[in-house]
Amino acid sequence: MAKKQFQHKDKFGQELADGDYVVYPVTGTRIGVGQVKRQTPKKVRILPVGHVENQWGYGEPQQYPHECIRLEGAGLTMYILAKSG
Repeated sequence: MAKKQFQHKDKFGQELADGDYVVYPVTGTRIGVGQVKRQTPKKVRILPVGHVENQWGYGEPQQYPHECIRLEGAGLTMYILAKSG
């Protein structure tokens, strides 16, 4: 039986795929950068940059897709400029 693939979209409506790099909120005003490892029915699992992956997947935060922004082009630049206030 094949696993069902979920297709989520980020804050700007861009489709997220496994392996995409994203910016996501960590706490308060901090943001993190990571790679989408897999998608669940409601959230995406992210492997933070600089984190070592292990066989159990511990340390992979889960985020709602609408809280993430795929790292690509002008969308990322505008978001960071708006948040740098």
